[in-house]
Amino acid sequence: MIRSAKQPELPVILLEDLGAHLGLIFALIGVSLALITGDGLWDAAGTAMTGLLLVAARIAISRSGRSFFEATASKPLAAG
Repeated sequence: MIRSAKQPELPVILLEDLGAHLGLIFALIGVSLALITGDGLWDAAGTAMTGLLLVAARIAISRSGRSFFEATASKPLAAG
């Protein structure tokens, strides 16, 4: 669906929203485990996972945007 979308903003919105929700889940799990165990490494791990998720989402967004613009690029005009 992301690669075949006709409008470039749809995959961007989908990936950003998915990344935001997953990031909140990672943060919730990390903070919860830090509070339960008393070990701050869980909070750091949740933060690291959120950061990696954001990097992966940005890469996916840039690839989908590039493929959209390559697919819709104008063709050169014929000399006439």
